[in-house]
Amino acid sequence: MGKHKETGTLQCVQLDTTSGVAEILQTGWDCFLSDEFPKNRKMQCLERLSGLRLNTENFRYLLNKLVSQFANEGVYFEVGILCGASLISASLDNPKTLCMGVDNFSLFDHEKFNKGIPNRKSLATNLARFHQRIHVESYEDDFREFIPGFFNANPRLRPTVYFYDGPHSVQDQIDGLEIMTPYLAERCLIAVDDSNWNEVTEANEYFLRQHPDFKKVLEIKTPHNGHPTWWNGLTIISRGI
Repeated sequence: MGKHKETGTLQCVQLDTTSGVAEILQTGWDCFLSDEFPKNRKMQCLERLSGLRLNTENFRYLLNKLVSQFANEGVYFEVGILCGASLISASLDNPKTLCMGVDNFSLFDHEKFNKGIPNRKSLATNLARFHQRIHVESYEDDFREFIPGFFNANPRLRPTVYFYDGPHSVQDQIDGLEIMTPYLAERCLIAVDDSNWNEVTEANEYFLRQHPDFKKVLEIKTPHNGHPTWWNGLTIISRGI
């Protein structure tokens, strides 16, 4: 089993040029791989968010475009809200999309992080700041408990875009993908961050072997965690898109 290995180079390992994701990347950036921000700077406003933001303007804009293009009037769901940067990114100016997330708020919820402010409090502050431009629901629970209970009780809510940013051990990652699969829309996208890490790649490849109806349409690896382009790497998996 691999450990958190960094690539040392910025590289696009895979891009399916026939996918809708590729079209967004090719039109939204002069060079999506090396540019530190997209042509449209609408996501700059999220730099004012309270608390930790473990992603970049590039990622926030891409996520926003994925939701607007593929989940308009539908559902977006994420595991790993933290202080709300990705959840707000998905929902910003996408009022017809229900954007939901779940987190047990255990990561970095310590006085030495975030200036001693609990992640829950930062999340509440951020959601309130953007409440007129977003349509979100956030839940506090373990994703393994929440997902089957919630989506079995709400069978009409079938996410088209799913972002997994929960714990990234191989088994956690596999669980995060497998547990959501029965509840996804027939045509859907799965976004996974921290693709630099071998554990994430190993789990993603296992999932793809088990589900041949899905395919990897994008994989980016960055030289190190916190890189200004795509942070710690990104993978997008597609079914029918």
